[in-house]
Amino acid sequence: MKRATASVVLLLAVAASAQDATPPAPRPEASSPAPGIAADAAEKRDRRERLARLAGADAAVLVLAADDSPGFTGSTQSRDYSYLSPFDARGAAVLVMLEPGEAGAAPVLSDRLYLRVRSPAAEIWSGPVAGPGDETCQAGLFDATSAVENLAADIALSLKSRRTLFVSAGGPADGSKLLGPIVASLRARMPGTWVRLVDAPGGGPDDLAESVRRALPEKLPRDRGPAELVAALPAVDVRSAGRLTSELREVKSPSEIARIRVATESTALGMADALRAAGPGMLEMHVAAFVELRNRLAGCARQAYPSIVGSGTRSRPCQG
Repeated sequence: MKRATASVVLLLAVAASAQDATPPAPRPEASSPAPGIAADAAEKRDRRERLARLAGADAAVLVLAADDSPGFTGSTQSRDYSYLSPFDARGAAVLVMLEPGEAGAAPVLSDRLYLRVRSPAAEIWSGPVAGPGDETCQAGLFDATSAVENLAADIALSLKSRRTLFVSAGGPADGSKLLGPIVASLRARMPGTWVRLVDAPGGGPDDLAESVRRALPEKLPRDRGPAELVAALPAVDVRSAGRLTSELREVKSPSEIARIRVATESTALGMADALRAAGPGMLEMHVAAFVELRNRLAGCARQAYPSIVGSGTRSRPCQG
């Protein structure tokens, strides 16, 4: 572990995740529901509806939970799943789309949450977690919840009447490892439909060739060329949802502003603590611990990105 070699330490890029920060709240009575939970669920349902309307009636949006959060200091920037779901879980997904309204009314939101089936043995160590069922559905204000094993089948069904699947494929480190198996399953479930990756993770020449191969029939008619056959295929475009989710986040709600304030104020206090405590021979991780302790005490569940500490000659290349 690197050591700080100067009494004045430059502490850079230490920030808590505002998305997970918890603003101070009065202690609830034992018989009343926890304050803010219902409001948080309602705000996230509103976000899901706005996301579906940004995508349009001809599209569905799939948001996968990130799988790259190894603890408080793990990288957790742009966690779209947590932005839309009140249940923090790995292996989870949110699927949103618009369905036709009754009697010519405006399209309405259809949102579904997919979770792993609960394991009593695992919960001995993890504590209670959300699982598919009516209780989770009602608490999160979703139209439906289901086991994550049903996700690919439900996506395939929804794409029978839609041409685009927008995808937020987990976290920055997940790449195509979460989306790849889903796309492979869609291609197997939708023979004769060209499921093509446009700008989603995993796209490229090899995947393009595989997508065409899976869409074309095994025996090609002799009176039509391959290019003509491909052009005639019904297609579903799998696209990145980044533009949609970025637009969704542009205007912050009062609760988001409160969380940002908690995260930044606790970081500022922690940096002041670290500067007062820093001295020759102190480990850099000890300096960072002062900041992260303040974040934890303020209710921040994790860091937005790992803490960076540098001192003396090491203070210059920290961000280089």
